[in-house]
Amino acid sequence: MNEPVITEEQLVLTTIDNPYSPKIQYEEWKRWDYENGYNTEEYIARLIVLDESYDADDEFGLLELTNKVINEILENDTHEVYRLV
Repeated sequence: MNEPVITEEQLVLTTIDNPYSPKIQYEEWKRWDYENGYNTEEYIARLIVLDESYDADDEFGLLELTNKVINEILENDTHEVYRLV
């Protein structure tokens, strides 16, 4: 499985207690995230709603949807578990 390509200026959702960087230690970050029950990537994926007009080849559109969902997660994070890095 290929690691996602994340540019330095891109902000990525993580938890406040994950000691690994999803930007430079992706495998360790993902393993820790999963082992501690957060499943952050799956959480984001569950909240993304695609309609019939969605174009699977439109990477910019998917990035926009992902960013929208991440913002919603942060806005509704009453336990203050998530942060952007």
